Amino acid sequence: MILLSILILMPLCLAQDIRWPVQCLDYASKVGITTLQSYPYVAVQKKCTVTGTNNGFKPKKWIQIANTSNDLKNALNISPISVLVDASTWGQYSSGVYNGCNQSNIRLNHAVLAVGYDSQGNWIVKNSWSTGWGEKGYIRLAPNNTCGILSYNLQVTA
Repeated sequence: MILLSILILMPLCLAQDIRWPVQCLDYASKVGITTLQSYPYVAVQKKCTVTGTNNGFKPKKWIQIANTSNDLKNALNISPISVLVDASTWGQYSSGVYNGCNQSNIRLNHAVLAVGYDSQGNWIVKNSWSTGWGEKGYIRLAPNNTCGILSYNLQVTA
């Protein structure tokens, strides 16, 4: 699997005042996303130094995944999935299965990458807060809709 640089996508989208993943993917389809190897993540916000419209992979098609656990699992069997979550309480997470979100007041405020699930149905999620956070940059969320993970999911299909 080729890892694409979140550092490219985030500044490009933020510079265009794009906050939702579908708009960000639409923008990326025009300018492209370079590889993580070419533009590594450094865990600090800085000015994007990539310009032009020929920056590597250009997503051509994506779909929204239905908001059920089975649909997200089926999609994850094919590829990682862009998901929106409520990460307001994630700051102190260090390890283990997390279920500390206020399920009665979910506010989708952070885009992350669901990369899989384990045999207990816990979601395995890659965050953008550096490998010093959580489990080397990952969090395991309890099954079902923990932190709103089933609310808004996009899969790049081409």
